[in-house]
Amino acid sequence: MNIDFDNFDFLYIFLDKNGKIKDINNYGCKLLGMQKNEIINLNIFDNFIPDEEKENRILNFKTFFDDVNNTFKKRNILKFITPEKKEVFLETYSCIVFSEKKEKIGLIGFGFNITEKIRYENLRKKIDMVHQLIINSYTLSDNSNIYQFFLEKAVKIIDNADAGSILMKENDGLFHFVAAVNFDLDELQKVSLPKKLLLATDKVVIRKNIIPDYKNEDDTKIMLSAGKITKIKSTLIIPIIIDGIMVGTINLDSFKNENSFNAEDIHIGEIISNELSQVIKRKKLEKKLKYLALHDQLTTLPNRVYLYEYAENIIKLAKRKNMKLAFVYIDLEKFKSINDNYGHDVGDHFLYEFADALKNSIRESDFPARIGGDEFIVILPDSDESKVLKVINRLKENLDIPIKYENIDLKINFNCGVSFFPDHGNEVEELINISDRTMYKAKKEDKLIEFYRGE
Repeated sequence: MNIDFDNFDFLYIFLDKNGKIKDINNYGCKLLGMQKNEIINLNIFDNFIPDEEKENRILNFKTFFDDVNNTFKKRNILKFITPEKKEVFLETYSCIVFSEKKEKIGLIGFGFNITEKIRYENLRKKIDMVHQLIINSYTLSDNSNIYQFFLEKAVKIIDNADAGSILMKENDGLFHFVAAVNFDLDELQKVSLPKKLLLATDKVVIRKNIIPDYKNEDDTKIMLSAGKITKIKSTLIIPIIIDGIMVGTINLDSFKNENSFNAEDIHIGEIISNELSQVIKRKKLEKKLKYLALHDQLTTLPNRVYLYEYAENIIKLAKRKNMKLAFVYIDLEKFKSINDNYGHDVGDHFLYEFADALKNSIRESDFPARIGGDEFIVILPDSDESKVLKVINRLKENLDIPIKYENIDLKINFNCGVSFFPDHGNEVEELINISDRTMYKAKKEDKLIEFYRGE
């Protein structure tokens, strides 16, 4: 009995021993996007199998024919490619066709279209990977490059992404490279781009074969060499938007062809955009809260908590490097009378100006902190008495000019006491207490500075 397979909504195909298509039903023609007379006698491996799978699929086909024990897998999930490069996934069932002489002459295959199911499963897997990426991003330490971490994962999640970069807006209003995959980040960081050159919008978009007109010749050279812009055929541009403002972009680039990205990639890009924007916003908030927790709000100097954290770490480093540390305890003169006579606004201004002078007097390696109302500590690494004196004298000189507040002129004077690690102690609390007592001795004797010489 002959069966008319053209009436069925599944693929029927007959291949000879070499893989040539000898018969196919209408449903199969529709799947492949060609007429039957165009398909007949085409080799299935040369025309409808992805290049990266061709060798393995031919081997499986031959093995199927040589399987004398009839144990080779007859059911498969297989991917086919149409002349328009459209992917089609089929659940296939195959059997050998024998001649009247019991010779193997070909293969009959039946296939059910599961393309949408496969795409849905792949999409779900990618979404799960993005969500896991977000979870891992929250666990990164403050010192980690969250942008590089995120980009490396995103390039792996998005099919056909060969490279990528992230640019973030900085204080100059321009966008700077902060992460790169398969590009030279060190060179790219020499380039800054205005928003119009990002080719980005507030939505995920695909850009094809575009080389922007950079602002100068140097930038163009860098983008040609380090940014490989002539190799880029297609880019998935994912905006990073915080509170309605675009603060950066993720660029995922394909070197393959201009059709490397599709609607599914845009959907994944939208998830990445939303999730990364939230991660960055939260990280910035955490950084701000941590800053507020460790700094004095009036003077912006580190506070007591930060001082002890820093001191513990610098002492450990000093022990390893056999380095000397100076702990300088500073107390302002007659500060209470300023508050009492002129009010707290004047007193706050007084403290702010002193802190500003202190910042401008110390070395870059020194660590200043406000630990009380009018009490400050500076830790000076790799210092001796002469180096401490230079800093204190510089501070005194910077305070020689009276501070003005409206119609009030105030002169800042101070006293300080100094202790040294490891000469006078090995513990933070011990060294601070010694320098505090030494400062009171300087105050009692009306001296600018007193070095600890023992009780």
